[in-house]
Amino acid sequence: TCTNPIASPTITTTYVVRVTSSFGCKNSDSVRVMVFCDQSQMFIPNAFTPNGDGQNDVFYPRGVGVSAVKNFSIYNRWGQLLYQKSNIQLNDPSVAWDGSYQGSAPKPDVYVYVLEATCLTGEDINIKGDVTILR
Repeated sequence: TCTNPIASPTITTTYVVRVTSSFGCKNSDSVRVMVFCDQSQMFIPNAFTPNGDGQNDVFYPRGVGVSAVKNFSIYNRWGQLLYQKSNIQLNDPSVAWDGSYQGSAPKPDVYVYVLEATCLTGEDINIKGDVTILR
């Protein structure tokens, strides 16, 4: 009875439709919707401006299709760990990095992040990149 169904699967799913005409004729068809676990599901900004203006002041991972972020770490150019959170959810500004380290003010520079997560499909995903602090 639904002529325009909408599906939002979190795992690869096969949908089957079966129809019967008013004359008793029957038919069916199926479509398989593949769900992938890849970096395109994530939005991780490449810059932020921790200047206290309330806009783009913090850095945190965003996206869909991820059940949990196992580890989110940020390093300086010498490989020193500056920030780390474990077992967090995406899209949660309460776990954001404000650019500081041991209470010091954010310094304009390029930093490296490593994100280890589990997609809703059960697959692990690891993303590495960089983020720039602008002043």
